[in-house]
Amino acid sequence: MQKVHQGLRDCGVFVVLLSNASVTSAWVRDELDVALIQRIEGTAQVIPVVVEPCEIPTPLKPLLRLE
Repeated sequence: MQKVHQGLRDCGVFVVLLSNASVTSAWVRDELDVALIQRIEGTAQVIPVVVEPCEIPTPLKPLLRLE
């Protein structure tokens, strides 16, 4: 688990694949929280990609995304 957290902290670009499964996953939500904090701090980019029609998480709605 420590290596996962270190990897997330070291990441400069997060590509978030959005599907019905991912938007309801607690694990994905935790990783997305890390990504959004790093985006706010200016240390990472977040790129949402919609892979199937689903409810877009509110914090990702203003970001550009590929569909």
